Amino acid sequence: MRPRWPRFGPGPGLHPVGRLRRDRSGVAAVEFALMSPIFLLLMVGLIDLGFAYHAKLRVNAAISAASYYAFQKGQALSVATAQAYTANVAGVASSLLANVSDDLSVGVVINDDPTGAKTSTTFCVSGYPAVFTAAGAASTSCGGNLTSGKFVSIRVSGHITPIFLSADLFGGSLAVADAALVRVQ
Repeated sequence: MRPRWPRFGPGPGLHPVGRLRRDRSGVAAVEFALMSPIFLLLMVGLIDLGFAYHAKLRVNAAISAASYYAFQKGQALSVATAQAYTANVAGVASSLLANVSDDLSVGVVINDDPTGAKTSTTFCVSGYPAVFTAAGAASTSCGGNLTSGKFVSIRVSGHITPIFLSADLFGGSLAVADAALVRVQ
């Protein structure tokens, strides 16, 4: 018969240090303590990027709604109505951008002229970024099955501040911008 060793004493050839080296009962807690900060940082980063993507989608929706409004209401566009028209188009976009960011700005330009003085002139547009070439008061051929017309440029730009992450990671904020060029006549 084998002698039984005491329960609390070291076994044959096992010292207390050797027993601690072989004990695996706290490994999961140590691994969790090491990995949880990395996991939390990744989750917070994904949440911030999700909010930024949501803001980008809201900007796209605002541009789309303002473009639709500009197309619908731009048929009777004239020099006399240009200022009110641009304010209304900008208002449509701004109303959809409420609570996204205080830094977003909406710009509406008719025929590449911020003053609206060229509203009665038609233009041929080509290239990217758009190059406007005056074509006169009546619609004419621009070549390649294109005709001149009146165009409204709608632009939304600004910055979104991250919610959780340090602003230093993104240089202070994330830039958000979108634009559309709508032929209204």
